[in-house]
Amino acid sequence: FVRCLARTSSVAPKGGKSGANFAVSHDGRLLIKMIGKEELNAYCSYGPAFFQHYAAVLFHQQVSLLTEIFGVYRLTHRHYATGKTSTFNAMVMRNLRHGATSTTVFDL
Repeated sequence: FVRCLARTSSVAPKGGKSGANFAVSHDGRLLIKMIGKEELNAYCSYGPAFFQHYAAVLFHQQVSLLTEIFGVYRLTHRHYATGKTSTFNAMVMRNLRHGATSTTVFDL
């Protein structure tokens, strides 16, 4: 998991209302969404219900159209040359387009 996140590439999604920055892991399996404080607070409020729903999906074979969220993390990055640090919040989820052949994508 950590190795997948160690090397990422920025992606520029088309559409979407949040204007958030996205990155994809080097193997393409994980999608990383940079989230602000407001979205982090919203996630903290609905996160427990989401994980309860997803537990039902995993353990009781229920169907879901929601992607798997592996967690929300606060990351600190130190620039190698300048030594400056920056901190940001990131939501890590499964990249539903990994291995897909469809060219049509809808943003819910």
